Amino acid sequence: MLNYNNSIRSKINNLIFSNIIILLFFLFWFVYSTFNAYVSIIFISSFFLLVTALILSFKYLIQKDINSIAFTSYILIYLIPIIFLLDLLFSFIPNTNPFLFSFYDLIGIKHSFKIYVFLPLLTLIFVKIFIIFIYFLKNPGNFEMGKGDEIFHYFTNNMNNEKLFSLTLLFPLSAFVEELIYRSLVLSALIYYFDFNMGMGILIGSLLFSFVHTVALKNTGQIISLLISSLIYFIALIQLGLLYAWFFHLITNFFVLLFYYQRRRRDL
Repeated sequence: MLNYNNSIRSKINNLIFSNIIILLFFLFWFVYSTFNAYVSIIFISSFFLLVTALILSFKYLIQKDINSIAFTSYILIYLIPIIFLLDLLFSFIPNTNPFLFSFYDLIGIKHSFKIYVFLPLLTLIFVKIFIIFIYFLKNPGNFEMGKGDEIFHYFTNNMNNEKLFSLTLLFPLSAFVEELIYRSLVLSALIYYFDFNMGMGILIGSLLFSFVHTVALKNTGQIISLLISSLIYFIALIQLGLLYAWFFHLITNFFVLLFYYQRRRRDL
């Protein structure tokens, strides 16, 4: 059990670290696509700094026990600065255009609060949370170690200051990065580059989001629940903005964590 907890702790630390790196890239993208007059200096200096950080992180990771999906995600992170470099080179070639759209073109970046959209979506979120609660009551076996989400198990077993600190970093950070990538970036890329309509983009983005989480999910009911959540988050992203999708995502994760915690107390 001790080795298992150490493995989960290492996985959580890697998730926190990778999400921070991804956010740094998006911050860099914001600067890159906004302040064009200084893009060359900012890009070159940032590029080498970030690549150096990634090389050090990769050296750290290969000493750890990581699965193939975690390894693949870090390889993809390495590709991000290369894409920016190619985009910068394209901008200096006559009669060519950079292929990265502006950060401000990402769907959901501009926010518009609409009470008639926010309240129904919030209601749907709580209805879904209630259904999850009933589902867990009728299927207590899903809380057993190895059947539920291992990260939720980790945080609801013997909570301490270290776990609390990791929790306050991981949950808001991972939810925001997932909304930024699997909702805003994926949908924008499908519409701008591949001419998908909004409905097809939402469907593909939801399937991708579900596929990425299939390792943690152990049954069909949880996958369907994730697809429904993804649809709600997409509507929030399009109609309200990225921060609202993140808010709904965070609420769902918080209550699922609470359900795990309550079940853990019952079993003690």
